[in-house]
Amino acid sequence: MKKLLTMFNPNDPTPTAMAICSQNLSEVHILLVGEANYTSRQEQALERFKLWTSGSVKPVDFPEHMWLPRMDWESLLDRGISIEFHSIGSISEFNAKRIGPNIVVDFLSGSKELSVELMTQLNLTYGETSSIKYEVTQLSGHIVNVVTGEERAHSSTLSIRERVWLTAGKFALTGKRGSKEVGEQIKDWGLSFAIPKKIMPCETDELSKLLSDEDVHFDFEHGFWLEHFSAHVIATWPDVMESWHQLHVFPPTWKEFVAAAMSKKDLSWKYIGYPEEGVTEWPYGFDENGKRLKVKEMKKYVEWANNDQTTFFSNTLLTPSQLEYLWNFAFIGDVDVVAILKNGYWIFGECKHSTRFDGSWSHRTLALASLIAPRSSICAIIQSHLPTMKNQKGGINILRWPDLKNPLININASDTRKISIFSPRNLEQ
Repeated sequence: MKKLLTMFNPNDPTPTAMAICSQNLSEVHILLVGEANYTSRQEQALERFKLWTSGSVKPVDFPEHMWLPRMDWESLLDRGISIEFHSIGSISEFNAKRIGPNIVVDFLSGSKELSVELMTQLNLTYGETSSIKYEVTQLSGHIVNVVTGEERAHSSTLSIRERVWLTAGKFALTGKRGSKEVGEQIKDWGLSFAIPKKIMPCETDELSKLLSDEDVHFDFEHGFWLEHFSAHVIATWPDVMESWHQLHVFPPTWKEFVAAAMSKKDLSWKYIGYPEEGVTEWPYGFDENGKRLKVKEMKKYVEWANNDQTTFFSNTLLTPSQLEYLWNFAFIGDVDVVAILKNGYWIFGECKHSTRFDGSWSHRTLALASLIAPRSSICAIIQSHLPTMKNQKGGINILRWPDLKNPLININASDTRKISIFSPRNLEQ
């Protein structure tokens, strides 16, 4: 089967690969309509898409020994799919005869005008034949036949790593996947109110064993347990396709990656073997005792330090545990819980086992959502003291963690103000 996919026109530069993943195809032809007039943003989106097809988004200057293999995915070529780009000024310039009539045309990212033009040209070329299928892939990944209205589910979905790369051009890693089975066991967990203004779970030793498949004993005075609890319980919601504890987003260049990791105060230089004096020559001179002269301009010191640290990691082979440790600090954005809904929406949740509310929690969560899914996300603070409230605190939903057992419903809408978020039972306003 061959597929012709209109994409990357000047009016709609929205890259996605869901349509390509949805069928057993041998060829994919992508029309780059008006490529000569692309903005820098469109050009960057196209480059991201081309890298995605290769299965690895590792930058050329990123050392192989510093890359995590699990960052990659199966390339289109490994799936037996060849891809060809056609740069054309307009639809009329495209020679459809070179592809043949047995094709699927997906109007995923083409404008209405371009879609109509392409359909007209193909019908004139081959006649209105049943060997040409006209489809549109939805945000959810479901595919709708334009002629018959028939809808079918996709056969595969993009991972979170792939989604973040295509939409934001950043690397991404998740922690543990939420388990529906575990969520069903813990969603109605008993409560303890021994601490004023703070709702605690009871029987914490038993709960701790259920929250992780590793030998971890959670400290229930702090919020780490709540991140795992939330990922598991959210997995039980009928509209959730997958949920994960922790999402880390990384910068897409080697030098920025190093700077992000080494800027974290909690990172141990001793553990990764980086010496305090650095590994390259100090360029700003020494005093009579051989000590380095201090640099008055902090910008110059930062520039030297970043270059020195980049040199160190470029030439140093870390152990697997050291490499994992470094990646755990190199993120530039993170959220405690992330979920993908069946309709293509995202849920971003920040967990706070606290008796207070800090507005910065909302700002960080909203910032990450605006980067990854600005028009298709729901943000929440999952906490222990405030009552559950819908659409409060500047677009953030406040969820008291025992109320997570009430799943999201009626979310097939693009306007979050019209979404009825919680089941009516057991809901405090």
